[in-house]
Amino acid sequence: MKNEKSTLLNKLKAYSASVGTVLSSAAAANAQVVYTDISPDTTLNTDQAQYILDLNNDGTGDYTFTMDLAGNGKGAVMTPGYSQAAGVYNAVGGSLKKNAFDGNYGYPYVFSMSEKIDTAVKFFDLKDLLFQYNNQTYFFPAQIAYTYKASPYGNWFGVEDMYMPLRITKDSSQFYGWVRCSVSEDGQSIKLKDYAYNPKAGQPVFAGQGDPTGINAVADLKINIYAYDGILNIIMDNSVLNNAQLELRSVLGQIVKNVELSKSTSHINVSDLPMGVYIATVYNDGKTFSVKIALTN
Repeated sequence: MKNEKSTLLNKLKAYSASVGTVLSSAAAANAQVVYTDISPDTTLNTDQAQYILDLNNDGTGDYTFTMDLAGNGKGAVMTPGYSQAAGVYNAVGGSLKKNAFDGNYGYPYVFSMSEKIDTAVKFFDLKDLLFQYNNQTYFFPAQIAYTYKASPYGNWFGVEDMYMPLRITKDSSQFYGWVRCSVSEDGQSIKLKDYAYNPKAGQPVFAGQGDPTGINAVADLKINIYAYDGILNIIMDNSVLNNAQLELRSVLGQIVKNVELSKSTSHINVSDLPMGVYIATVYNDGKTFSVKIALTN
């Protein structure tokens, strides 16, 4: 094993230019994303507790997260911000379902780390939630994890450290981002941890992109990842494996490989995949590291 690792590390040095390019591009991608840590984490677990999220930190709230614990309905909800006069509506990635008032219920998506957030994602905004009743306009907030008369609504029950895709509008341009949340099993507590957005209008962002812990993890886990001759090589030097797993995604967010890692040095056949850029994510011992990998001939 020692000789094998030494040989692989020598190969890694030989291909340092290409690997350096990959690591540099990943770091550059993070540099292009505006990241904000919510410190300390904000937990909403009392009735009508709120957190106003200002995704681009311009002093204007973009989303309102609320804990609703009164009446027959209980759980976490959120409202995308809007300016009716300016015709500006912020949006959240998610699905819609018709309600009895000829309006819609909205259910925000749960995204894993490195899932792509761009025009391919289905978004809804406040206009999609509006309905008329007795000549008045109403709406139900988007349901993150909400229980009404013992029936659950939403995708976030018991979800830990996952990402909600966001899209804000400013000066007629759209910007993509994410917020990381954890929600209790009953939906009656939500913790907001951090968020980020791409300041380049119309450009995508990957869930979790910009989080500096994603870069620090490579030092903690001492991971080297490189592809050569149809093989993806993962070297986790001096790492204790604990539920270690590799997830390889296309830039469109599709999972193309999902492999358990049982050894500190792993070789995964990727010759069946088309040439292009992929996101390699290693999970180990509760830590996550993602990097862009270029597969070439």
